[in-house]
Amino acid sequence: MAEAGRSKPEQTVWQRVQVEIVPPAIIMLGDLALFTLGLLILAILFLFLLGLRKLNYPVRYIAILESLHFWGYFAVLTVLLLDLLLKVTAHAFRKR
Repeated sequence: MAEAGRSKPEQTVWQRVQVEIVPPAIIMLGDLALFTLGLLILAILFLFLLGLRKLNYPVRYIAILESLHFWGYFAVLTVLLLDLLLKVTAHAFRKR
């Protein structure tokens, strides 16, 4: 018979990784996919701007498009940082 005062065996390192690290990592995969998609779209647009320059498109119009391209990067950065802050805040204040 087992002794009444004995505690359960401790978790192995792999069990702790599965419980503590894998679930948040799976959640972050969605954010990674959104980030990668945003960067891919912006990179394609950058190549489009380079193509316009090679085709001798008017410089003032390229400048306007480059400005929009910059604000696109800024918008992606802002959305992802706000998402990160909200998730960190939610994780910090959730009850266990």
